[in-house]
Amino acid sequence: MFWKKVMSFLSDYKKMLLFYGTVCTYLLSLIEIRLQENVTLLWNGLSQVRGIKVMSNALSPLVFLQLENTSGSFKSDSMLLQEIVDRMLEDEAVLLTVSKRSLLDNCKLPAGIQLFVSAAHKKSDLLQVIQSLKSVVESVLDRK
Repeated sequence: MFWKKVMSFLSDYKKMLLFYGTVCTYLLSLIEIRLQENVTLLWNGLSQVRGIKVMSNALSPLVFLQLENTSGSFKSDSMLLQEIVDRMLEDEAVLLTVSKRSLLDNCKLPAGIQLFVSAAHKKSDLLQVIQSLKSVVESVLDRK
């Protein structure tokens, strides 16, 4: 009798685990789809911004932007990009970061702005970032 109850419990427990595993797999696939939609939206939108170019893979949630016309100097490009980042924070309340270099770096990455996209971002937020970045980049580059 005892073992019959134990076996029944284990059978029910396995069914429950299978159910929860299926639900988790489904939810993860929804999150993955949402993330890819967000990446595509941001990537396509930023590709249309005059003065910068998207250098990252179109599938990556890490979006790397560079100046279209670089000066050839990491320092001057970084200063210009930092001005864009500062204006985005001050005027638009959007936090971005400019790539940094260390003296220890073996690989000298170009100056660029890094953005990170998640599945939690709303479409309206991403559209606002695209529009804000477009306006700030154009105003900063027009003054140079």
